Amino acid sequence: MRVRDRRSLVQASLVFVAVAGAGALGVAQLERLEVAKRRNAASELAWGSAFAIEQRFTLAFAGASALAEMVATGATEEQIAAVAEGQLALAHGDLSLQLARDGVITRVWPLRGNEAAIGVDLVHHPLHGPAVQKVIASRRPTLYGPFALVQGGSGFVLRVPVFVRDGRLDRFWGLASAMIRVNALLEESRVPRLVATGLDYAIWRDPGEGEEAKLLASSASRMSLAEAVAVPVELPGQSWTLHVLPRGGWHDPAVPGALPAAVLLISLL
Repeated sequence: MRVRDRRSLVQASLVFVAVAGAGALGVAQLERLEVAKRRNAASELAWGSAFAIEQRFTLAFAGASALAEMVATGATEEQIAAVAEGQLALAHGDLSLQLARDGVITRVWPLRGNEAAIGVDLVHHPLHGPAVQKVIASRRPTLYGPFALVQGGSGFVLRVPVFVRDGRLDRFWGLASAMIRVNALLEESRVPRLVATGLDYAIWRDPGEGEEAKLLASSASRMSLAEAVAVPVELPGQSWTLHVLPRGGWHDPAVPGALPAAVLLISLL
């Protein structure tokens, strides 16, 4: 091989390496930008759902607290019923309110479909008893669930302790509660929209007084929480985290290796 030919081959090889290297860097940068774009879009959807979940529980807390305050101040049954029905109207019916005198459920709004809850002794109930006793001892609202409902389905419940003035002392009257069905919570918070856009989700209760637990998820398989977008959900007495992750990962599977192939072709030319 002549010196000139050898020199040309070396120059061509160097150009090939330079073009291929620059192209690879460009492809990697484009992929990073695409992943960042997809993460931002997923984060916006997740923040919207998290805010909707907080609003739903805020409304539930307001309803239970209003009933507790009316009982504590001596309101009549008619006045309490009117407020309860008003709260249900605000929640578009996706909420159940209860009063449990001495821990036994005596009133439920709406009653239709919830008749099985009447007469349930929450204090001595094997499922609800520990949480209810904690509410009474701490005198603070407590949220727990999901659990199977006697009315059917599953739900979360927020318990508010009610104390009335008896002379110079406060006497435990009972509990005011707001129950939210899981299906209604998901629908109202637009979580199904996450699945429709190709995102899997998982809602975890953050460790506090209890252990970390997965509350709700779009599939039985455990997603990679390290790769997922995480959004906090602040609730009365608890903190949740909503994790979202595309089913196929952040790299778009619909885009084949066209860019790397084009870079290789240009480099060869």
